[in-house]
Amino acid sequence: MADEPQPYLDLDLNNTLDRFDAQSIQSRAILGANAGSRTLTLRNPVQNTFNISDKPFTVARDGFSMNAAVGNR
Repeated sequence: MADEPQPYLDLDLNNTLDRFDAQSIQSRAILGANAGSRTLTLRNPVQNTFNISDKPFTVARDGFSMNAAVGNR
């Protein structure tokens, strides 16, 4: 079965707002002398801990958690 078309995911790089969206998603400066360069990302080393969960197929990192278990209901 083919995926449904998702035109909202198509970026038109001739459109200024779409260009800004693309730069933002890539963590790049949008305007100014450093336009296109990577932006500084600050991280707290205390929060970069790995949480060991008692749930199988679960991982937590950088404030996000994901469970990859698949079950039938």
